Amino acid sequence: MQATQHHSRPRWPTFLLVAGLLAGAGYYVWNFTALPTQISWPQLPVTTTTDTAAGAALQSDLATVTIQQADLVVSQVSASGNLALMAERPVVLAAGGTVAGVAVEVGDAVRAGDRLLTLDTTALERSARLAELDVESAQNQLAAVTEAATASELAVAEADLLEAQENLADVQAGPSTAELAAARSALAAAQASHNELLAGPSQDELTQLAADMKTAQVAVAEAQSAYDQVAWQTSAGTSSEAADLQSA
Repeated sequence: MQATQHHSRPRWPTFLLVAGLLAGAGYYVWNFTALPTQISWPQLPVTTTTDTAAGAALQSDLATVTIQQADLVVSQVSASGNLALMAERPVVLAAGGTVAGVAVEVGDAVRAGDRLLTLDTTALERSARLAELDVESAQNQLAAVTEAATASELAVAEADLLEAQENLADVQAGPSTAELAAARSALAAAQASHNELLAGPSQDELTQLAADMKTAQVAVAEAQSAYDQVAWQTSAGTSSEAADLQSA
């Protein structure tokens, strides 16, 4: 009786085929299902080779990782638009002046009592000093009025009062007859002098003045001649001729 020997066929091709199908199904599920983050895996080749060395190399290329959801990080955003103030308040100063400096900038947050700006106080200080001087002057005048007058000040004030009363009485009574006559005479004399100056000297006055000048010249010549006759004497300076010459 002859025994029959059955040879078993190697099972590696079937194993590799199953592994390839599983890998393809996983790839399809991974790429076409909705996941928060898509991860690309290298496509695994499906082979039916019976090469044991190729199957071992394929298994060594497989890696096992844990799938994690990626964080959405935005480091920069670009946009265009206009900036607008959230609130705007007008500032009304209690005193006018020139702004010397601004302590805040646009967009700064401020509170009640914060210093916003500084005014130039030069003009304000000058005005305050002038006001102080006016107050001091008024105080000095008040002190002078309230102080008691001295005896000499009272005497001068009484004399001024008496003179003012007399002048008032004279004005109210009017001028006397003698005062009117004297005033009229002075007025007539002033008018005559004024008219003479305007008219100039008359012909008679000019003739008289020329005659007087001629007479004076003759007197000087006669006195000089008489003095010359005695000038050689030592006492000529005290003689009557010298006196006549000096008077001429």
